[in-house]
Amino acid sequence: MGDMKSLILWFFCGVVLSGEIDSFCEKKDSVGQVEAERIKSSESGYTVSSKGRSYFYSAPDDKCKRSKFIVFKEQIDAYMEYNDFYYVIYFGKNGVTTEGWMKSDRIKENGYGVGHKKS
Repeated sequence: MGDMKSLILWFFCGVVLSGEIDSFCEKKDSVGQVEAERIKSSESGYTVSSKGRSYFYSAPDDKCKRSKFIVFKEQIDAYMEYNDFYYVIYFGKNGVTTEGWMKSDRIKENGYGVGHKKS
């Protein structure tokens, strides 16, 4: 019976901690969305430049890592830059889009922005 009480206690602690992290990440994302430097659409094309998994984050903070990722050489569009993170969107081959923050050291500009460059 003691093991069951311990299991239940650990479960509720996990739920509380998860809720605290979610709240923390929501606040960090809100700040990032407001304070981020916007990227011109003509300069928005990026490529995943690091091998292995490049994870999405729900906010520009290491504590906000999500389970979704993309891999080396995938193409993305970046909209904002803030605190060594970029807010990006990935158009999957299956038609599903994924957006979120990604660490800046995982991607590099590729010159294929979606807008026109002004002369």
